[in-house]
Amino acid sequence: MLLTTSGTTGQPKFVTHTQATLAVSADSARQLGLDDDHIAATALPIVHGFGLFTFLACLRFGAPIVLLERFDPDAVLDAIERHRCTWLPAVPAMFAALVECQRARGRNVCSLQVCLSSGDVCPPRLQEQFPALFGTPLRSFWSATEAAGSLTYGLESGPVSRIVKGAEVRLIDGSGAPVPRPRLGSWLYEAPMSRSAIGLDQA
Repeated sequence: MLLTTSGTTGQPKFVTHTQATLAVSADSARQLGLDDDHIAATALPIVHGFGLFTFLACLRFGAPIVLLERFDPDAVLDAIERHRCTWLPAVPAMFAALVECQRARGRNVCSLQVCLSSGDVCPPRLQEQFPALFGTPLRSFWSATEAAGSLTYGLESGPVSRIVKGAEVRLIDGSGAPVPRPRLGSWLYEAPMSRSAIGLDQA
């Protein structure tokens, strides 16, 4: 399978995935609290890595999923109330819109247990506002189209995350060299899979 990705500033490119990498992606949702006791709700497009990996994870764990055709914050809130959804993944801009709509017309969203933000930096202010309206923390986690599945899991609030078991993260400079503490650099993610497992030997 080929997925397109560009981050926020790069040129679009294809990322190759195999059955093995997609299986690892689905299984990694265990780190994000997903199991068959949850009812997921998502309006993430399946043509995007986040949406696809979420969909596959629900299949993997046998979790019912309320799949919305497109993102509309009122429709998402209505679906959570109607179907008693417990597990909600979205990007920060979606959560910001949900907060705004919930303030304008509150729904019964007390069923929510796990709310997960990824795909962009989650503003701390949004994480601070979220629990009062939704009754549960908004946790942030990191992933990448190239390294399918969760690489970190978020704490209660704020930008601090923990690295999941089996993944490695290094801080590098513009030339790719490791950056000594306490200097700034860029994150480099290394998934716990061989080159053949992620299809690099086929590229």
